[in-house]
Amino acid sequence: LAAKSYSLALRLAVSPYSKFTDADTTSKLYTNLALASLNAGHFHKAEQACSSALAMPGGGANVSALRRRAMAFKAMNNVERALHDLSKAEQALESQLRESGGGNASKSSNGAVEKQKLQKMLS
Repeated sequence: LAAKSYSLALRLAVSPYSKFTDADTTSKLYTNLALASLNAGHFHKAEQACSSALAMPGGGANVSALRRRAMAFKAMNNVERALHDLSKAEQALESQLRESGGGNASKSSNGAVEKQKLQKMLS
């Protein structure tokens, strides 16, 4: 049900008649579709959704999309590509934390949680 809802939202978001959806929102919809697809065991669809999120303007540093695509690759027994995405996710996360200067406690906390998730996936 969640995957169908995100698919519908994406169809509306990328419609030429949509005036209110920006690249960031569309990227988040793709990333959430990927999570729903992973939970449903649709790994190829999850990988495609993450790749779409990462192809959006500014999407190359989307840590969640990289992490979820790595999960899809791992589930499809493509360990090399999974490790590559996890490495890119870690680099993007480090860059985001440097840019925030550590001054934002919420971002630093979220960054620490993401880093723990990445480290757990690597082990």
